[in-house]
Amino acid sequence: MVDFHKIEGLTRIVGLPFGYRATFGYSVTEGLKVEWEPSTPRFRNERSKRKFLGAYTTERNAFYQDIATVVGCSILSVSLNEKGEPEAPQLIAPEAKH
Repeated sequence: MVDFHKIEGLTRIVGLPFGYRATFGYSVTEGLKVEWEPSTPRFRNERSKRKFLGAYTTERNAFYQDIATVVGCSILSVSLNEKGEPEAPQLIAPEAKH
């Protein structure tokens, strides 16, 4: 059984393209959460959106790996596209111990 209290208050603050910053966090009461600075990103240009989403996905997966490492099990991540349809799931494993 996974004890999610182990990751209570876990956060990661990251800089993203175009001056955005995301704070990823977890709490037992609220679950996973992302806060944006200066505001929620919006893009009209597809190239800019792809660049941003690539960087965001990399940082989000790094946060999920932090969680997986602390709780000691893999995490299955399923993102939704703009239409609300699921994309291919990603299995995120804990960081290898050396």
